[in-house]
Amino acid sequence: MTLGRPQQFDTDTALEAAMNLFWSKGYEACSLQDLLKATHLSKSSLYKTFSNKEKLFEKCLLRYQDNLAKNMITALNESQSGIRFIEEVLLENAEEAKGSSKKIGCFLLNTAVEFTQEKPAIAAIVSKSITRFESIFEDAVMLAKKNNEITQDTDAKELAQFIFNSFTGLKTRVKAGASQKEVESIVKTTIRAL
Repeated sequence: MTLGRPQQFDTDTALEAAMNLFWSKGYEACSLQDLLKATHLSKSSLYKTFSNKEKLFEKCLLRYQDNLAKNMITALNESQSGIRFIEEVLLENAEEAKGSSKKIGCFLLNTAVEFTQEKPAIAAIVSKSITRFESIFEDAVMLAKKNNEITQDTDAKELAQFIFNSFTGLKTRVKAGASQKEVESIVKTTIRAL
């Protein structure tokens, strides 16, 4: 038996709105009023559903990494080439660079830079997310080895770490104002280095 008024909002929609706000502004810059406006929730609904601002932020960070990881895994499973998959993931940054909208970078990396070590629960999410993305790139490297696109003696884990570093570096460059042409040039050099 449920007591009280029934929930009058879609939790998923509210979480998506909060995620986009945190992603564009960062944790500290988001006030409670900003979150209430973005999510269209009352203060009591926000706290009842998400406990507090930090817990809401954690859920948003998990949502971001889960969405990105699922998209990457789907793309990798559909790809016939590990190298082509890696190149396409990196080139998505070039698409963002040519857009006219505000460049907001990688939510995970933004979070790591903002305050990860100050909040252990958030640090754990960032660390697990990095491991998850490196694992996806490691699978791509293994596919590339299987297809003889790279040398067999390549250490897949080390190369995956290098690729993830390139991925986050490109996100940061785009956020800092890199052009589409600059990003494409960096991707070309990165792929050549593999």
